[in-house]
Amino acid sequence: PTMFLILAATYATMQFIGCMFLVNPSEELQKQWWTQQSSTSSDELREIQDMDSQSLDQGNISSTSHDAPSRRVGSPSLTQESNNDQLSADDEEDPTTPLTGRKQNKQDKQESFESSGDTWTSNVITSLKPLQMLRKLNFYVLWLIFLCNGIALIFVAVAYKFFGMVFIEDDHFLAIVGSTASVFNCLGRIIWGLLSDQLSYKVALVMLSGTMTALLLTFYSSTLGGKAMYFIWVCAIFFCIGGNFSLFPTAIGRCFGPKYVAVNYGLLFTSQMVSGPLVPLLSYTINTTQWYGLMFITAGFSCGGFVLALLYRPKRYMLLGVRGK
Repeated sequence: PTMFLILAATYATMQFIGCMFLVNPSEELQKQWWTQQSSTSSDELREIQDMDSQSLDQGNISSTSHDAPSRRVGSPSLTQESNNDQLSADDEEDPTTPLTGRKQNKQDKQESFESSGDTWTSNVITSLKPLQMLRKLNFYVLWLIFLCNGIALIFVAVAYKFFGMVFIEDDHFLAIVGSTASVFNCLGRIIWGLLSDQLSYKVALVMLSGTMTALLLTFYSSTLGGKAMYFIWVCAIFFCIGGNFSLFPTAIGRCFGPKYVAVNYGLLFTSQMVSGPLVPLLSYTINTTQWYGLMFITAGFSCGGFVLALLYRPKRYMLLGVRGK
């Protein structure tokens, strides 16, 4: 009990100090972020729609076409009225139709930044509200992937030491394994996040789920490989565990927009309310299947997450006054 009190005091102190240093980003940083998002969306749409009339100059988006106002990016002349005319008929059929023209979402508009001259322009960027997000299939695919990965996450975090005690009697060594694995947990959040930035969050999710499946399928072999294999496998699994908590917030933010990302990610995290009770229920199977059976069952859930990640098709519902598939 004394150790729990020390941990609680340490957590409370560190979080209180951290909260005092939290500040909103400066206006200049926000402008840079909006510009980057605008540039990314413009590049994607040019590949899809072959919009040769658009040009990208030093991260700034402009449009020279006056024929199709619903396809212009960053054009100050794209008015609310033209958006309403273009979008009212078919915004429900096209899930990627921009939300800026919808009357019911006027209050969702975020502040647009426009500087004088030709240095920087951008349209208003909108984000999906939680109830809007709940009507999108992509949310439920991400929810199921998080559920499958969460089962493996909770199982390993709870049972890795109990499994090690089956063939390792050195409790000091098991404590060292747990401490080292926590470092890999931290590194995983950073490195998987870097992979998401460099490749895409879908590719990173596929890699993470596939790696987790392979590690769980072979984890029981550490009973033959001894301490060295057990040490490597536990650290590698915790490395993947950390990646979940950097990839899924990224997926929610990029797919559904930044404004409501905290609530939207909270809704995604409800998958852990299901995976949490499932792991103890699965642990009862150890009496009949032994450890290898329990690990194969857990690996099966990770494999399910891997398949869903392969089939998942990312869509960006956070748009910039443009029309695209």
